[in-house]
Amino acid sequence: MSDTGRLDAGYRQGAAVTVAGVEELRSLLDRGLDFGCRPSVERLDGGGLRVEVIGTAAQFDGLRRAGYGVVLQPEPAERAEVGDGDRFAAGVVPRGFGRKERAR
Repeated sequence: MSDTGRLDAGYRQGAAVTVAGVEELRSLLDRGLDFGCRPSVERLDGGGLRVEVIGTAAQFDGLRRAGYGVVLQPEPAERAEVGDGDRFAAGVVPRGFGRKERAR
């Protein structure tokens, strides 16, 4: 199974990578992949380990060829980037964290 049909070869997405044990995990960590702020390893019931990775289709294909289990995370649904209200309508610049108000 390949993800290389994607138009943008540099597109990065998340995946869960499964390894059999600690030595295989060390080998994965040495591959220079993006594990976010720090690798978060989850111990599986069957004795394996799972770690979240951010990468490109080519990187995930390489991991599969090397024998790692790779499960891509679903892509988030598209959503509107900008609201339709005017935060500055009252003439005051908002400060601090915003809050989501329910539609009336």
